[in-house]
Amino acid sequence: WDLEGVPYNGVPLRLVGTKLYGCHQGKDKSVRAKEKYRAGKEKQMLEDHAFLKGNRQVQTTKKMNCPVEFTVKHIVRFPGFKVPVALSTLYLVLPFDPISSI
Repeated sequence: WDLEGVPYNGVPLRLVGTKLYGCHQGKDKSVRAKEKYRAGKEKQMLEDHAFLKGNRQVQTTKKMNCPVEFTVKHIVRFPGFKVPVALSTLYLVLPFDPISSI
């Protein structure tokens, strides 16, 4: 019931999912696909009877290796099952003895 950055106030909570977001000018994740596409185009231009228009790209990518990333955590709280804070800390302090509970 303890998540980093989420204060516990006695209401049980559950982590449903996480999502990692990055800057649109971050690391280029499709470098290999672009190289493969460019190599295919160059090969096709060298073949006989290839009537493809050769456009020169001034800017190949807008990516600048921006390191900004952040994580969003989706949590669900269950207010119908609220536990008093004093009781919840008591259970954290009490030792659990599995033999005496049998």
